[in-house]
Amino acid sequence: MGKVPELKDHKKNFDHKSFSEFVKQTKLKEIYLTDLVVELKKRNFLNPKVAVQLRYKTHLEGKTFIVSYILDLKVRDGKTVPLKIKVTYQLEYDTTFTDPPEEFLEKYSDVSSKMQVWPYFREIVSNLISRMGLPPMTLPVISFIPE
Repeated sequence: MGKVPELKDHKKNFDHKSFSEFVKQTKLKEIYLTDLVVELKKRNFLNPKVAVQLRYKTHLEGKTFIVSYILDLKVRDGKTVPLKIKVTYQLEYDTTFTDPPEEFLEKYSDVSSKMQVWPYFREIVSNLISRMGLPPMTLPVISFIPE
């Protein structure tokens, strides 16, 4: 299994008290799939290595905080990449926090949103792998100790 990217290091002067208030005032409204691309070139893997890349984009629309999460899984077998799965989810949050700074949106996306979207990604990968008749693949659970 490949490693899941680690959490980004945040600035030392980060306002943890205000961020905590932002978290309390932000609630997940919806999470849904917006894009799915699967590319299978061969079904027999000799020495598979799995790598996952996570990326996200954030923006505010009034009191709605939106995170688009892109998760890319690639299975390498030697020099070839016989399997790619790219999934995009949109997470929508309601927030009553007034004008959250960009660093709050980034940290929330990097920590909380990641923890919320990962189980959906694990499930869809497991389901797709099964439907393609491939050997089972279980992605690890993300765990970390928050700052």
